[in-house]
Amino acid sequence: METERVRIIDIAEEFGLSTATVSNVIYGKTKKISDETVKRVQERLEERQYFPGIAGILLGQNIL
Repeated sequence: METERVRIIDIAEEFGLSTATVSNVIYGKTKKISDETVKRVQERLEERQYFPGIAGILLGQNIL
């Protein structure tokens, strides 16, 4: 049985955040994000077993 892949937009909608905010938490760019929000997003990413796809990884590294 295959589980449905978790997307950044799923987490963003759950917390009423932008996808940019969730992405920034994933890639450690959290200077402008409250500690509480970072913690909540990180915990949910772990709970939902989020892992970035290859396109997201490459985008995060500015390769694409």
